[in-house]
Amino acid sequence: MVIIASVLFGLAHYAGGTLYIFLATIAELFYGIAYHITGRLEASIVSHYVLNVTHFIFFRYPVLATAIS
Repeated sequence: MVIIASVLFGLAHYAGGTLYIFLATIAELFYGIAYHITGRLEASIVSHYVLNVTHFIFFRYPVLATAIS
């Protein structure tokens, strides 16, 4: 079930391109593992939040990269 959810999550990030779909799918695997280990949805939410904040601070989002180019 985690794999199906991961693929769907990746496809939801289609606007970012193929690489972004792949990275989102991998990230969702970790969110699913966090949920599986703890049994709490909050673990997935916090994992997602931390990854988004880290990405926002250290990298550019694909939309910003295409707007600047």
